Amino acid sequence: MSKSRTRTSVTTFFLLVTVLISLELASIGEVRGDYTVAVSGSSVSVNITTIFSENLTDVTLPIYKLMLSGSNASTAIATMSSALDSMVPGAAVSMLTITSESTANMTRIDLHFNVGGIVTSSNGQLKINMAWKSFDVTSDITNGTISLNLVGQYLANSQLLNQRSSTLTVWNYFVDGTVVPFQDSIARAASINLLDFSHLSTPLESWPHEFNLTNGGTTILTNAESHSLAIRETFNEGGSPFTDVFSASFSHNVQFSIAGSPTVIGDTVILDANNSIALTMVGIIVAALATIVLVFVIERRINKSGRALFKKKDRSRQKK
Repeated sequence: MSKSRTRTSVTTFFLLVTVLISLELASIGEVRGDYTVAVSGSSVSVNITTIFSENLTDVTLPIYKLMLSGSNASTAIATMSSALDSMVPGAAVSMLTITSESTANMTRIDLHFNVGGIVTSSNGQLKINMAWKSFDVTSDITNGTISLNLVGQYLANSQLLNQRSSTLTVWNYFVDGTVVPFQDSIARAASINLLDFSHLSTPLESWPHEFNLTNGGTTILTNAESHSLAIRETFNEGGSPFTDVFSASFSHNVQFSIAGSPTVIGDTVILDANNSIALTMVGIIVAALATIVLVFVIERRINKSGRALFKKKDRSRQKK
């Protein structure tokens, strides 16, 4: 086999590998978690699903399946409460349940908890401080020797990090889409944790929102956030460059549902008890009107059918 044919075969092989990696990255990007918050009066409940994926060839995540709740979750409650308290003094987590499952390159973690210590009441109004929403749990939450949130400690061991570019190979590092010097790549990878919601620091009042009359009226605010580490390795052999891309990432669709029609100033949600009652009455009136219209339409159709039948019988009698 000639040298040119061999080189073509090698180049084709690496191009196929690159295409496969690109397809894998595309599929990883489509896996999004959910961060949902429900506010009803002074009650604030949170459900978070995080799906973390990575394809760094020399990194293997621990394999496990576990659940923390009740007394088993007491340390995790303290750790998360500390993170929320740093955002809103007095904020605390309760009724925490954590379920987590990890394979060689994917980890899923589900959290369910309530948030307290963020509500004040005066002059018939409830003021709820939602600034805790962008909490970041930098302390480790563990089950035995397994870290549930600090996945960066596994990524930092990758030999793909801290690589200096040469004439044959160019290395590029990105964290959340921003270029990072190769010297900083290990430290930035090590800092990745699955309970980092710092990208949600934008005030709640600026989030897209809509009002839904369901259940007496609900205000829905939405957002999205993501975290990623990307490594791009470009080979230049014989004037035919090709690229490998490796990544580790997780992202969330975010939705806050607030019963009633609140006023939102910054990160403070203000609920008026009288306004909630009014909204409930509006819902009842709308439902009643819809029922009346439906009954009217049905009655008209019945009357039309009855008249048509009577006319048909009358014509039959006349023919006889």
